[in-house]
Amino acid sequence: ITYTHEMYWTSFQLGIAPLPTDVHMSMFIPTLETQCSPEQRRLWVPLARNFAILGAYVQTELGHGSNIRGLETTATYDPETESFDLHSPTPSSTKWWPGGLGKTATHAVVYARLILKGKNMGVHAFIVALRDMTTHASLPGIELGDIGPKLGFNGTDNGFARFSHVRVPLAHLLQGFCSLSPKGEYARVGDARLGYASMLHVR
Repeated sequence: ITYTHEMYWTSFQLGIAPLPTDVHMSMFIPTLETQCSPEQRRLWVPLARNFAILGAYVQTELGHGSNIRGLETTATYDPETESFDLHSPTPSSTKWWPGGLGKTATHAVVYARLILKGKNMGVHAFIVALRDMTTHASLPGIELGDIGPKLGFNGTDNGFARFSHVRVPLAHLLQGFCSLSPKGEYARVGDARLGYASMLHVR
């Protein structure tokens, strides 16, 4: 078995799921495959399929569950540095429950409100490095942890994350359904609702 989707469903058939890598295979990789621009896809998808990086799908927040309209995490674009300031402004904006986030993931697709020239442009997806690739320690400005025992699925390390003004490069905004120039010129591409297809598929 070489294809990650086949590996994921085979693990269920064999009764060895859930695993810490389940969200990596069932949500992280499909999101990269469907939400990235062609250039981003060429970079990130091979790394994920080869397990060179391990990903989480980080949308759910402590105060809002999967209510997209209620999400509070912000990503404010700075054209001078061509980067985003990713921030958790309130306790309720803490990312809560994503599988693989507690101990496993090195990267994540993080959903946050894009703030552009002071205007809220809605929720967008960003690929964010979470942990040092050598030591596996949390990167500066990122607080990570495991949420502890659950009633089931304890083979999956559901976790939490908080971001304190973390710099995310412009190139890490997933641009399959939008475009943003270094100067801050923004445009929608296609139907923005497709940006939530991974969660809808799993649910």
